[in-house]
Amino acid sequence: MDFEGEPAYEEIEGSWRTDGTYAAVHRMAFEEEFRGKGLTETVFHEIEKLCRENGILTVRMDTGLENKRMQHVLEKNGFIKCGIVRYEGSKRLAYDKLLG
Repeated sequence: MDFEGEPAYEEIEGSWRTDGTYAAVHRMAFEEEFRGKGLTETVFHEIEKLCRENGILTVRMDTGLENKRMQHVLEKNGFIKCGIVRYEGSKRLAYDKLLG
């Protein structure tokens, strides 16, 4: 996670729900033995806590078009699909979550 922004997010087929400062979460992965135990909720809680402590009220993430599991995880945790971004030449689904 970082607060510097993601250059790939500057152009979106669709639209972000906010302008300005946001936190970008770049990767989330768990070893097989830890999957399905609700850890993503814990991680997102900590991400949101760090964002609020730093005055950031928007979190952005993207995932592959084929990654149905992560799409489900994002939507289950309050992220809204905003459109398509291109990252390293491939289309990715772009999501954001408003914390305010």
